[in-house]
Amino acid sequence: RHLPYGQQLDILIAEAPNVDRDSLSRILSFAHTLLTEESAALGLADFPVENLVRAISILNTFPELEPSEFLNRFYPYKLFMPQEGQKSVEDTYLNFQLNPSSQGNSHLLSIESIARSSQNPHHVDVSIKYRGTTQTLSVKGGDNFGEMADKPAFVRTGYHNWLLADLMLSHSVADMCLVGPRGCGKSAVVNELADMLGYRTETIQLYQDMTARDLLQQ
Repeated sequence: RHLPYGQQLDILIAEAPNVDRDSLSRILSFAHTLLTEESAALGLADFPVENLVRAISILNTFPELEPSEFLNRFYPYKLFMPQEGQKSVEDTYLNFQLNPSSQGNSHLLSIESIARSSQNPHHVDVSIKYRGTTQTLSVKGGDNFGEMADKPAFVRTGYHNWLLADLMLSHSVADMCLVGPRGCGKSAVVNELADMLGYRTETIQLYQDMTARDLLQQ
């Protein structure tokens, strides 16, 4: 159901010339390990390997990002696995020398500037700084860019600065989902991200037995 390993590696190498081949090989090997029958027998969820090609541009833009932080964007195992499963995933990280540092490096991300793209009216140019290097990404934006919304001011902390930059990286390649307990600030962060990109937000109430049809009809 997936392309052979060798073909997938060739695609990643072509899409991410700034990332060394060995790192790409270890990332892909990690992903394929989580697709084996042995991993399934341990209760580990399949790795969405098809997302690697779409998201590899993030690592190509900032190749100094830790591979584990890159992979956690679309395999957030700590959110849905019990402790034993988490340990198995972390052992797999170690096996392929993808183990993260004690604190990680994503907190070094920050947004330097945001401006409407001169090339595409439906995109926004976002300059993101990481370890002294600034790269500009063109991401999708809404038609409300630059308009001041009548809302309370959002007070950013250092945590918010890198979180918003991190979300911008994810937004540059795909849709995303924020997960967290009630009251942790998800809505506030989403509203701030929407304001930065010129989007209008709409609240939709979800419930346990909701179907895709129910969602689309809202």
